[in-house]
Amino acid sequence: MSRSGAGKVYIKLISQLEQDSDINCVYSVGGGNQAILDAFGALSRPIDVFIGHDLDQENRALLMSHKLDLIIDHDLEEDVRRAFSHILMFQKVIPKASLPESKINIVTPYNL
Repeated sequence: MSRSGAGKVYIKLISQLEQDSDINCVYSVGGGNQAILDAFGALSRPIDVFIGHDLDQENRALLMSHKLDLIIDHDLEEDVRRAFSHILMFQKVIPKASLPESKINIVTPYNL
């Protein structure tokens, strides 16, 4: 995520955290996880559970430092390929075939 994108995440989250003192868990579907940590830290707010998505370099480092509790990781390219195959089979462009199910991995600091 770009610096400006992370800055927008930070600003929006600070505003939301100031409005709702009950927020203490995060599931982040995209980038900006360090900005999320920074926003909670700026307000001295704990994060009880922090779940991220995709095992990229930033998330790997955050897992190793125990700042993320877990990552939901999958092969996005394979998932998109499978989705398009289903559409093509439905439209009878390609023959029906059995496709493998999506493989989802749960990665924690302990199985990294």
